Amino acid sequence: MERALAAELTTHLGYAPHARLPSKSDNARNGSTPKTVQTEQGPIDLAVPRDRAGTFEPTMVKKRQRRREGVDDNVLALYAHGLTTRELQGHLEELYGTEVSPPLISTITDAV
Repeated sequence: MERALAAELTTHLGYAPHARLPSKSDNARNGSTPKTVQTEQGPIDLAVPRDRAGTFEPTMVKKRQRRREGVDDNVLALYAHGLTTRELQGHLEELYGTEVSPPLISTITDAV
C-alpha cells in the first residue's frame, strides 16, 4: 500500500523521488504521516506521503479513512445474518485483532 501511495504522489507531483524539482513547480514531497488502517487482514500501520502544498489527495487510502471497504462489508453481512452489535464486536476483535465499539458498528449499519 505504501508503494502505491508513493506512486500516487509521484503522479501528482509529476517527477520521480530524488529527481530535480521542476522549475515551474514549487510543490515537493514533504515526508509522511503515520496512519493505522483496519483491513480484512487486521490493522496495518502505514506511512502516508504528503506534499508541501497539501494538495495531494490519495485514492488508495483517502484522507481521514481508517477502514478499508472490506471491513464495512463484513460488518453488514454479519449484521444481516442476525448478529447483535455486541456479538459483532467480539467477532471483529477476533478477526481483526482490534476493539470496535458497538456505536461504530451501529454507524456502519445505519450508513447503508
